Amino acid sequence: MKDFVILDNGIIKIKVLHPNNSKYYRARFNHSGFIYDVWYKGVKFSEYERSQPNFPTTEGSGLCCQYDFFKREKRPEKGEEILRPGIGVSVFDPEVRSEAHTAFNTEFSFTENSVTFVTETPNVGGYAYKEIREIKLINGEIEEKVTLKNIGDKKIISKEYCHNFLSLGGKDISPDYAMKVYCIENPEGFCDNDMYFENGIFTFKDYPSKSYYFKTTATKESALAWEMYDKKSSARCYEKIDFTPSNLAVWGDHYVMCCEVFVPIELEVNEECSWTRTWGFAI
Repeated sequence: MKDFVILDNGIIKIKVLHPNNSKYYRARFNHSGFIYDVWYKGVKFSEYERSQPNFPTTEGSGLCCQYDFFKREKRPEKGEEILRPGIGVSVFDPEVRSEAHTAFNTEFSFTENSVTFVTETPNVGGYAYKEIREIKLINGEIEEKVTLKNIGDKKIISKEYCHNFLSLGGKDISPDYAMKVYCIENPEGFCDNDMYFENGIFTFKDYPSKSYYFKTTATKESALAWEMYDKKSSARCYEKIDFTPSNLAVWGDHYVMCCEVFVPIELEVNEECSWTRTWGFAI
């Protein structure tokens, strides 16, 4: 049996990993809804995370989401079981960087153009949740809707964001790349390793020689979160959102440029919330 699902509507084709795929050997990305590969009209936009000096790969690729740890009143004790949202249950040890965990049980079902993941976690230290994550292909876009319910005994405070391991049809990051981020206040004058911000656009002075990073909490509401495009062609991709981000980051290296928009999560016991991200492409 294959450990992934292929959705294909003739315009967009995506590979979505099963929750028990071997690519989850590191405890980082949500086991539900990991879109490992993306093709638009036959052109591949997804990239694979590459190892960098002193920074081994965590098998990131395509569109992969991640939760922050749930905010706690105090640090867990050594040997205490903790809930790692999106991943599973692990044993806390401040002296060992351990990726060992027991993955959550997740049910999933799919059609030709959609896949749905349902996860209901155990109660660990008072924290538990139910997540429904549905991915649909709608014409030339990918829509991902998440519904999260607090079924534990304690308030949930967290954030969720998507790592966009994307390029414009495989083209290396260069001065031809530009990214307009619509949901931030103006960081005019920012510059980091050839990436700089000017006239509302992140772009490059030269091919980046190492990784680059920008982050901010100065966000604002915008249905179109960001758009990345090629100055010399029609290639582009974008993300639309239905929430106001709590913060965001723009980062990357020579092979990928990414904008992460964080959805704030604050749920009392028995409360639920939902949010939607939509990605589109052109070539």
